[in-house]
Amino acid sequence: MLTWRKSKIMSIENFKHLYDEQAHAALRNDEFLELWRILHGKISYATALQEPEYVCTWYEEYRDNYKPVIFCSNNSKGDLIGLFFLAYNPKLKLLVNAGAQQAEYHMWLALPGEDIIFLSQAWIELLKAYSFAKLEFRYLPVELGDILKNMTNIRSNVIIQRRNRPLLKIVADDIKTTFAKKNNKSKFNRLRKLGMLEFIRISDPVEHERVLDDLINFYDFRQAAVNHTIPFRQDPKKRQFYINLFATNPSKFHITVTYLDKKPIAGLWGVISGKMVSIGMIMHSPFFAEYSPGKVHIMLLSQLLLEENMEVLDITPGNTPWKERFGNANDEVCYVLIFRSKSVRFFKNLFYELSPLLKRSLEPLGVTPTKIRYCLSTLISNSQLSTLILRIKNWVNEKRNFRIYRIKVLSAENYLLDEKVHFNSINDLLCFEQNKFLQTNDNFFSNALTRLHAGEHVYTVNIDNHLAFCGWMVLNPTEKHIPEVNYVMKFPPGSILLHDLSLHSDFMGSELYRTAIGHMVHEAIAYEKTQYIYNILPSYDISNCKLVESIGFEYQGSLFWQRRFGIEKKYLSVKLT
Repeated sequence: MLTWRKSKIMSIENFKHLYDEQAHAALRNDEFLELWRILHGKISYATALQEPEYVCTWYEEYRDNYKPVIFCSNNSKGDLIGLFFLAYNPKLKLLVNAGAQQAEYHMWLALPGEDIIFLSQAWIELLKAYSFAKLEFRYLPVELGDILKNMTNIRSNVIIQRRNRPLLKIVADDIKTTFAKKNNKSKFNRLRKLGMLEFIRISDPVEHERVLDDLINFYDFRQAAVNHTIPFRQDPKKRQFYINLFATNPSKFHITVTYLDKKPIAGLWGVISGKMVSIGMIMHSPFFAEYSPGKVHIMLLSQLLLEENMEVLDITPGNTPWKERFGNANDEVCYVLIFRSKSVRFFKNLFYELSPLLKRSLEPLGVTPTKIRYCLSTLISNSQLSTLILRIKNWVNEKRNFRIYRIKVLSAENYLLDEKVHFNSINDLLCFEQNKFLQTNDNFFSNALTRLHAGEHVYTVNIDNHLAFCGWMVLNPTEKHIPEVNYVMKFPPGSILLHDLSLHSDFMGSELYRTAIGHMVHEAIAYEKTQYIYNILPSYDISNCKLVESIGFEYQGSLFWQRRFGIEKKYLSVKLT
């Protein structure tokens, strides 16, 4: 690929197109980097995501995935007047802005009066040199979106959507009022009763790396439960990218952690652009959900930002309700797609125009865009005729049967602890493999998040980074909804419930199940006032039913559920007293 290309709009003396090794060479050139920083400082809308520290680190870390594409323009004095950082994957024919999904804001840098000419030439070069379907900008300042709308060689290929961006303006009186609210005071007081509460801005790369794994686990677990994705585990380069990025210049990034007895319970990864901090990731432990650790963290962060003379916390665009709750102001940014083909752009635009109407119609029914995407992907993946026949058959007639077991505390004193069994380990849960359990990824993680928020405890065994066993414990369940049979069971006082005890298919028939249940029973009898320990198992799990009977659990009765032609019936064969 040629470095210099002729243009009807610009002369060959002032426009460069750098690709792959030529681009990497420029990124190692101190003079180029200095000119880049000078141009960046002249652009009012530029963020830290267009600075050398961020762009160069991303290019280097993702070197195996993407080849850098750089467009730059100089004036007659040699000063940079335009810069555009992209990346190309030739195997996938994928063109992205530098930073891809890691960067919340994508944009080019160009001086006023030079921007249209510069971007028009860059688009011509992209069409000549690369095979790609579209280029996404997530997100652009509104003024840059307006530029795209007025460009003759782009405007018929572009879709521009304005998105609301919640902001938290750092105002001393607002912060004081928030901390004075009775409910917020209560959250802090209850947390402090649990141990030593600390809020720290991380400045040491060593400490950053030490706490990062806990924060990543919080982040991945919530993303898996809510958005059906596990970002860091699906992208093996992501963790090292954030470590290297922070190490380049810690003062450019705003990393804060809330500790309870020296252990992280919440954190925020932010990027500093002038007097504004933009949220990259907010992470918090699901085990402290009743204390709202995410809210507590943002409150403490706003106090720190006030002390640091920051003006705005950019909560960033998104449809998640918590963002709107925390914001006290807002503005707009643009989500932009530029298509190579006008026809593809037409049909995509039709979809975007209809989707808000569809969303408004379905929201009262509890149908969200995330659920729609999940259902469509499930439908596509399960489109075989056999699956369809099974679903119809189950609608006509389906039965489920769960057996209820109980053991008295006095009969459970011989059970032992085992070091293989872990308590409340997010890392173990994230090792779940859906093809090794009778659950899908999405059901497993959404159920797990709901249970942890409800105060349930999880016991796990991790063997070579595979979740081998997972079981749940409910303390003093006066009543418990069993979703598989849509039934609410009532339990006598002093009860503990063990349920959804699942074993990895590769470990069936091993002693692991007995060991894990023994550990859970030992833990259960340690709780005060425990009299009975209940265990619920599906009746088809004959081997494990026999196993729990052999170790002292006594059969109490069964839960029956049946559906015939869509009509459900359910009953419990015995009353628990």
